Amino acid sequence: MTLTTQSAIRQEYCLQTGGFVETATAQTTTTITSSAMIGQGGAGDDASLKNWTLYEGTDAVADAQRIITAWDDSAGKATFDTINARAGTEVHEYYPKGDPGGVAVNHAINTMLRNTHRAVESVIPTYKGQREYAFLNAPWIETISDVLDSFQRNSPNLIDNGGFESWGIGSSAGLHAWTLSGTSATVTRVDGTYGRFAARLTSTGGNGAVLTQTIPIPIQQLYSEVIKFSVRVKTSTAAMATVDVTDGTDTTQSTAHAGGGAWTTLTVSHTVNAAAAGPLQFKLTLDATNGNADFETAVSAKDDIPEWLSDFGNQHATTVDLRGDVQVSSTGAVLRLPRLGSLGSQIAIVSKQPFFELSANTGAGGITDIPIDAAVSGLIVEIAKRQINKANAAKWITLLGVHEKRYANWQKRLARKPVRGITTRVVIGPA
Repeated sequence: MTLTTQSAIRQEYCLQTGGFVETATAQTTTTITSSAMIGQGGAGDDASLKNWTLYEGTDAVADAQRIITAWDDSAGKATFDTINARAGTEVHEYYPKGDPGGVAVNHAINTMLRNTHRAVESVIPTYKGQREYAFLNAPWIETISDVLDSFQRNSPNLIDNGGFESWGIGSSAGLHAWTLSGTSATVTRVDGTYGRFAARLTSTGGNGAVLTQTIPIPIQQLYSEVIKFSVRVKTSTAAMATVDVTDGTDTTQSTAHAGGGAWTTLTVSHTVNAAAAGPLQFKLTLDATNGNADFETAVSAKDDIPEWLSDFGNQHATTVDLRGDVQVSSTGAVLRLPRLGSLGSQIAIVSKQPFFELSANTGAGGITDIPIDAAVSGLIVEIAKRQINKANAAKWITLLGVHEKRYANWQKRLARKPVRGITTRVVIGPA
């Protein structure tokens, strides 16, 4: 799935609501000239764009938005109060008089994202003697209506979010089920090759970077067991990226990626110490070299990893319904099995998660995976509802009539529970 930015959403919204998006030809502290804007006001009408809002998203907030006080249509030149002179290639947005400007649009984008949900899956591996499993890593589940599906999967995979599909809520947009460590380390979402997304881990300042997942299985149940871990990795920097397994006492590390920018599957086999302190953890590691690596399809299992699991993840495993077993408490969702669990399978909850908010024009804080058509329709609906009793009311009533149904359809599609693949006909009811 292609990622998009706050800037792209805002600019497409601007175009669809009667504004202009153009690149500046020249700028001073009081004027911006865009040769492509010549005649846009309509046959040399110098009053046409007066009192429009001009916005440039990469400026500091104090300089980003200005009201046009004069417009020279034959030159495509806007005059306004003093602004810091900027480079002549910046993209500017022109918003019609009476409409919200770029600053207000950015706020409305985040309101729309909070109100738009997608279906995400959270997974916990089963283990001996356990009957209730708390999904503490899914804090967005607040009521039972947020839960779309719950089931048990016949997969030995110990990893949650091994496809790097699920990212958190808020401007930090952390990677669900993984913990980032390392001074100045970052993890960002990029388009994937084998799945929708990959996680790009970056080390800067010679400090290294690590992504860690902690497995909730009591370490005593894994004493002397062989744990295998496999991840697809791509990096241009040789001898920097490895994958590791640690049991709190011993650590086993894979061979390092050879570099060259090709996808390589790194694997490691670790025998859990018979007196390990725990917990069992899987790590994606960059050493102190400055650089980055992309990770996809992280899977792990006891004894051996089936070929179907390493190739495709969990999708090919059979599932069993667990209807009526989910409860939501103050700490989140809890799924109760009808009988005591054992090693070798997973339980999963599919829930509705709000899209994370954006804190920047582009970059790590400004990238989202909501389809741009859904975002723009949702944004138009959000702003139209605010504007129908204000200036340009007729325009906004028309826009609301066009986009309200489109956005509703997108909401249904994005929050629709995915098809699980093969599901057994046996339905396990409440205990």
